[in-house]
This record gives sequence, C-alpha cells and structure tokens, in this order.
Amino acid sequence: MWRKHLAGLVLLAAISAASAEDFVLGINTAPKEHCNAASGICVTSVRRGGAAGRAGLQSGDVLLRLGDSAISGAGDYLSRLRNAPSNLALDAELSRAGAIIDVRVTFDASDKASDEKHGLAPIQGDFDVLPRADPAVAARLASGMKEGETRITQDDEVLTFTHRSASAAVQLIGTVQAPLSHIDGTDIWIVQLRRPSWNQAFLSYSIIEDGNAAVGGNRYFRGSQAPELALEAASLRGEVREETIHSRVLDEDRDVTIYLPPTRSRGLPMLVMADGQLCREFARVAEPLILAGKVRPFAIIGVHASTNAQLAGSYDPTKNHRAQEYLPLVDPDGAERHMRFVIKEVLPWATQKFRLASRRGDRAVVGFSNGGAFAVYAALARGEVFADALAFSPSWDGSNRDGSEPSRPASLPRFHFAAGKLEPNFETTTRRANSRMQAWGASSEIRIYDSGHEMLMWKRALADFLPEVFPLRK
Repeated sequence: MWRKHLAGLVLLAAISAASAEDFVLGINTAPKEHCNAASGICVTSVRRGGAAGRAGLQSGDVLLRLGDSAISGAGDYLSRLRNAPSNLALDAELSRAGAIIDVRVTFDASDKASDEKHGLAPIQGDFDVLPRADPAVAARLASGMKEGETRITQDDEVLTFTHRSASAAVQLIGTVQAPLSHIDGTDIWIVQLRRPSWNQAFLSYSIIEDGNAAVGGNRYFRGSQAPELALEAASLRGEVREETIHSRVLDEDRDVTIYLPPTRSRGLPMLVMADGQLCREFARVAEPLILAGKVRPFAIIGVHASTNAQLAGSYDPTKNHRAQEYLPLVDPDGAERHMRFVIKEVLPWATQKFRLASRRGDRAVVGFSNGGAFAVYAALARGEVFADALAFSPSWDGSNRDGSEPSRPASLPRFHFAAGKLEPNFETTTRRANSRMQAWGASSEIRIYDSGHEMLMWKRALADFLPEVFPLRK
C-alpha cells in the first residue's frame, strides 16, 4: 500500500503527546524510520517556549532516552511522560548529527495540556488546540459511539475529533496533529482545533491509541466548500509493469514502475515520476481522466527513489541518498549523476522498450516534496527534454547554494506548482519557486489548496493539471 511506501519519503504525520498528568514535552515526532535512525523517535519540530524548547531540543534530533527509560517508539515515549516524576524534571538523551547529548527537561505550569495558554503550534498550519472540552459537550458528541470509533464534527471554525477508547493515550496524527484529552470518569477522548477556514479544507488523518497502529486506518475530512477529492480508479485497466535496470552511471540496479494506459498506440507521451514506487497511486488518478477523454493517453515512468539511506543518527540530508539525488543543494555531484541516469539511461530505455514518444512536447516530469525539488531541478537543468514540470510541495525553490540569484536557463518548460495552506514551509518555498519562474518569463502557474503535505492533495493537483499537460489533440 502507498502509505507504507510513503513513510520514508515525506515529513510524516507527527505525534504530540499529553500525559495523564496533563504535561506535554512540546515536540512533534515521527517514527525512527523517518530519520533513518536505529532506535528512538525523530523530533520533527519543537514548540517555542515549551519544555523541550527550553531544554534545547532541536528539529532533527533523535530522542533515545527519557528519564531512566529507553525510547524505542511512540509507546515508550508516551508511557514515560505518563509516569513523570513528582519534581517535574527528566533527563533526556539525544542523538544529534551522530553525537550523543544529555539534557535536562524541566516542566512548569505552561506545559500543562489543559492550560488555556497552551497550544502546540504544529508545523502543519495555523490552527489552535483549544482547552479541554466541557464534559457535557464531550458526552453529547460521543453519544452512541462504539469502542474504537472516531467521530469528527465541525461547528463553524472549530473542528472536533471525538474518540471512544479505554486506552491510556490517544493521538490525532496526519495533516493535523494533536493529543486528545481524556474526559475523567469516562472512556471519551476529545480534541478541538480552531481555525477560520475549515470549510475549504480537505485532509487525511488517523487515530493512534497508546502509540500503536492507527485505529480504523487512514481517513479523511473534507469541508463543505472544499474541492472534490480526485477521482481514482478502484482497479486499473491499464498495465503496470515492474522493471529493474542496471545503471552504469550509478553503478547499481534501480527499480522502475511503468504504467501503460488501456488504450494505447505507438508514440505515447510520458510522465516521468520521482518516487516512482508510488506510480500506481498516480496511475489511479490518471486512468479515469484518460478513459473519460479528458486527457490524451500517456505512460507514467516511475523511477524509484534510492533504497540506500543513512543507518543511524538524526536525519542528515547529506547522508540520505534520496536527498542527495533529488536536491542539488545537498550534493550537486550526486544530483547530477542521478539526473544523467534518468535522462541518459531511463528515458532512452523506456522510449525504445515501450515505444514511447521522444519529442520534447510529449514529455513531462512530476514529483512531490523532495521529489518536487527533483522536478524543479529537471526543469532547470534539462529544460530541453521536458515540456512541462509538475512540482508539488517542492522542498527547493531553484536558488543557488550561497543564496544568490541563479542565472536563467536557456530553455524552460511550463511549470505547474501546487502546495497547501497546512504545510506553511512548503507553501513558502513553492511560492518562491513560482515567482522566480515567472520573473524569468516562463509560463508558470500555482494552485494553493487548503490541505497539507500529503498524497490526498498531490492527487488533487495531478488531476487538475493533467488536462493542461496532455490535452486532447484537436
């Protein structure tokens, strides 16, 4: 399933914990796989002024130990906070850039989850976590719910998640992240998020009990004024092929997933996709458009990301092979080698083997997150190869390593950018990239959705842009 593959590719749904003593550390976290750590949990953001922030924790740290307990996952982390000592202080052990660091974490009244001043300030957007709900309100919202059931309700600018469980801790993860508060004497958990524009928002979310697997799987919320979710094929009528090619440039084998539409002929256009292990997910969006006659039939060439990654320590893009290949600011030589692999090896191989079009006007490139950065890089470095570049939530705006303004490339494709209001850092980068391309005189458009850093939004953007990229011939 795509969610399993996505886990190592993008900033994951983070976990923010509240203890039974109503104290929080003030961090967002992700599983150790997110930062390729051998143990512990990854710190993805730190709330300014919170307990962790005062202790000096930083985004990118790996939390290895809290108090006298080793942290091997979210369950250990939540359990340790639920058993915080009476003096409200814990020693923490971190891994930072390969070095082991010891810090002292001290809690005070401002770290109480129920304090009206407390807000988690998540990295995913501009919403506030409200103080604990009134028990009578929570009981009304949970009326008729079964064990393990989650109910989501919207009242103007407040989005409420209510969950029924006998667990010791319940977390909301996904595009929006927050701990659920327990209503004393009941099995009801609740969190209320305030924001002016939930009506326009669409997002996925999951509920985790005691740091374990998501209860009920991945779900989504769509506001009354939000765009329709992208139509997806339940099963593909086209052909999906898994291939492996040996790269002389990279000196290794690399997997490629190819989607071929159900109606095809010689000379199909191609969409070259970064993180091609998720090719099927984009194919499920493309095929209904093809069958409905809204776009020309085209192939997707999904070039898989590198499976080699740093083995331990906090996330370091200079040691992460995917970042090295997709981001020229991280490793210019590694990114150029990977680009040569795609342009000089994958494209000729795919063109010949599947009888695809070789004309620039029939070629486009797409990617999201770091893969979106790859799409920007491909457009700037090989604009003579691609007619269109679809960059969703790119982590790079095309700037030089030293921050200076780059020179305009001789050839530029058309750009199609997308980002979400609930991923503020990526929205900023995407807007900068779009502005740069427009300043250079390139055809560049941008769509900002009321969503987050997730596949739900990227699929919506793909469906919106494809008719422009592969229009029907008149």
